[in-house]
Amino acid sequence: MSDRTLNDAVGRTTRSGRGVRLQARAPRIVFLGLIVILSITGLRTIFEPGAEPAAAVRVEQRGDDVAAQTFAEGFVRAYLTWDAADPAERERQLARFLPSTLAADGGLEPGDDRDQEVLWTAVADARTDGSRTVVTVVAQTSADVLHVSVPVQRDQRGFLHVGAYPALVGPPAIDRDPSVVTEDPVEDEKLIAVAERALTNYLAREQTNLLADLTPDAVVSLPVDELDVSQFNDATWVKQNRRMAIELEAQDAEGSAWTLRYELEVRKHDRWYVQSLHVDPITEGDG
Repeated sequence: MSDRTLNDAVGRTTRSGRGVRLQARAPRIVFLGLIVILSITGLRTIFEPGAEPAAAVRVEQRGDDVAAQTFAEGFVRAYLTWDAADPAERERQLARFLPSTLAADGGLEPGDDRDQEVLWTAVADARTDGSRTVVTVVAQTSADVLHVSVPVQRDQRGFLHVGAYPALVGPPAIDRDPSVVTEDPVEDEKLIAVAERALTNYLAREQTNLLADLTPDAVVSLPVDELDVSQFNDATWVKQNRRMAIELEAQDAEGSAWTLRYELEVRKHDRWYVQSLHVDPITEGDG
């Protein structure tokens, strides 16, 4: 091969190698170029007058905001608990719930000469409107039962805080003279006998005997403590030929007397059977 031919081959090889390297680097060059362009755009967005800030990611809430309800319960426990010997501890607990726009004591200055503790709390009502959930918490304290309405707010990031001072409200309205719902009596004596026998075994925790009166697909969770049935009262239809109710009287091991009412899903095959006893522990709905 002549020197000219050799030099041409080397040149082609060199150019070919450079092309391969440039081709391999092309994605990286394009990527770096995009970063530079985006950085410049970002800087222009920051420094241009009147530029709108980027929208924050908002947490979407579906259905009941359980987190807001739990947050409100935690606030009420801290709000209604105080130790006269250590008033600063209450504010330390409240700091987890309150924004800087509200007083550190949550708007409540406890009396100086008494302590108070919260024995239990429960959510009585919760209403969500956009990013705000007003939660009514019932609290049993060592002094009284209180209903506290707490406005819980979410910011654009989804973070929670107490949006304003709480309110003391009244309990849910109670109908002290309700209209009586009339149910037809159960007249099938064989069905009544099955239902009473099933309830007796259920309350006595006699699982083996109870199984004889259950359908094959029935699931029953036995009560923790035994009860001895002393008397059965009315047996009525809640849903004709599907669900019946029986009122009974029973006693526990300590001698306490209980008047109870149970609803039973019943099915008839060769005879009457119980499909569920008051509640099905693994399902919801009418059945």
